[in-house]
Parts: sequence; C-alpha cells; structure tokens
Amino acid sequence: MKYINTYLFYFMFLNILLNNFKLNAQNTLKKTNLNYFKHSSSNIKIDDGYKAIFIISKLKNQSFKDSIHIKLNLNKLTVSIKTKIEASTNTITGELPIKLFNSRIKGHIEFAKEMLYELEKNKTDSIIKIFTYIVEDSTIQGILNLDFKNCCKTSKKFWNEVKYYHLLEKQMITEDSIDKLSAVVKRSTALEQVSKKKLNMLSDLIKDGKEEISAKFVQFEKQFDHLNTINNDINESFVKMRSGQYLTEQEKQKIAKLTKERNEIKKEIEKDKKGKEALDIYNKTSRTNSIFRNSKQQYAMTLNQLNYSKKRLMFFSKEALRIKNKLSVLEKLIK
Repeated sequence: MKYINTYLFYFMFLNILLNNFKLNAQNTLKKTNLNYFKHSSSNIKIDDGYKAIFIISKLKNQSFKDSIHIKLNLNKLTVSIKTKIEASTNTITGELPIKLFNSRIKGHIEFAKEMLYELEKNKTDSIIKIFTYIVEDSTIQGILNLDFKNCCKTSKKFWNEVKYYHLLEKQMITEDSIDKLSAVVKRSTALEQVSKKKLNMLSDLIKDGKEEISAKFVQFEKQFDHLNTINNDINESFVKMRSGQYLTEQEKQKIAKLTKERNEIKKEIEKDKKGKEALDIYNKTSRTNSIFRNSKQQYAMTLNQLNYSKKRLMFFSKEALRIKNKLSVLEKLIK
C-alpha cells in the first residue's frame, strides 16, 4: 500500500508539472528551460534510488529522437549523461538515470572528485549547483541542484572509489604542506633563538649602562629621567609618522619644543666637569635601548610566526593521520 501511494503521488505530481509546462510553453519565444524535479522538490538527492524527472518546454522547430545527452558542467569539467525522452505537443520529458555516474566512463571519476572539493568549499551546504544544457541544442539550459545529504544508496562502490582518489590527492597536498611547514618551523626556530640572544645581550648592555650612571653620575639621574620622558614623547610622534600618519601643526610644534628642551638639558649637564662623560654613557645606553625596542618588536613577530607555523604543522600532521586511516578503510571497501 505504501508503494502504491508513492507511485500515485509521483504520477499526480508529474501530471501537474506537465499541465503547467503546457501553459508556460505558449509564452516561450527563443529560449527554453531545462527543469529538474523529484516529487515536490527541485533538489535531486544524488543516487538515492528514486527517479528524478526533467521537463523541457518545447518549441515548434525542435525535433529530438528518443534520447538526448545532458551535459553537466562544474568548474570547467564536463560529463555527458544520456537519457531517454518522450515528446508531447508542448513538452519533452525524461528521467535522469538512478545512477548518474559510472567509474568505467571516462571523466566521471574526475567530475565526481570535483564535486567533493565543491562540497568541502560549501562546508555546511550539501547542495551543489551544476550548470547543464542539452548537447543536441545548447540553448536549452538549466541548473541541476544535486543534494549529497545522506549520500549514496545506489552507488556506494563508485563513491568509495571517488573518495579514495580524492583523499590520495589530499594526501599529496598535505604531505607537501608538512614538508614546507617543517622547513619554516626550522628556520623560524633558529631565528627566534638568535633574536632572543640578541635581546639578552642588549638587555645586559642597558643594565650595565644604568648601573654605571647610578654608581658614578648619581647627580644627573633626575635630568636623565627627564631626558627619557622627552625622548619617549618624541619617539611616539616618529612612530606615527612611520606608520604613514600626518602630524598636526600642534604636534609639530610640540616636537620642536621638546627638542629644544632636550638640547638645553644636555648643555646644562655638559657644564659639569663629569657631564660630558656622563652624557656619552647615557647616549650610548639610550641608543642601545632604542635598538632593544625595535629588536623586541621583531622578536615578537618572529615568535608569532613560529607559533603559527607550529599550529599549522600540527593541524596538517593530524590531517595526514586522518587521511591515512581513511584510505586504509577505503582500500578494503573498493577491492
């Protein structure tokens, strides 16, 4: 009883579609459409064991035999599907094969692999939109919505074979990524270690300079602290300029004022008999500190790159293992 109701619904639905297309065909001029249906949906579940029909609104000058070829196009790859048709006064109807693809037919494996890549790009969407047209009359066009959800009942062996070759390609890409990332991690690790040693060396030099000033030139410490504040303010403006931002007139005047104040403080220090020696040590320490800041930024970038590359390497390593295990399972299924 269940099967009788299913077929009854199918024929009732087909009859409604035919009547609709007879009406629409009267308004068709130069271009005809190729439309696909399965029960109440235009989304065709791929290879699920149920027949899917297609309908063409017929023009007067169109004449086909008992079969036509439907060309499927996806990302520059094409395959041709031969289907039987029946023509009436205003419409042409046919059925898509229950098994759309066959591994023994040239191009079908490659086309199916491309569909798997398309599914991966779609992520959450299980439907692939495929542009199609009739080989015998390319003006007859339509979109075939293939739904891979709960795929595939009638072509398990074919799709296992496609998945196997699809994963073999991914395995090659993954292994290549692992090789490249391993080299990047190795270089970044070496660079990180060199950069860290440089930072430690600069940090020691700054510490020595500060200790020498505290030990020998304690009378200038307040002036040096003031100079540090001035230098930091000026450096902030230079950072802004290096980032491509323009300084306002007020900011330019502030830099000029700070520069003048800095020169006056240095002249004041030089009046002392130990001032010149103290300034030499301060200036040397200040330059080292500036190099340290820049080196610290570069080190942070190197460390970020290293950590990112390590995460990517870990991801591809896990992916390689997953692919290897999946291939092992598929090898048994396709034998």
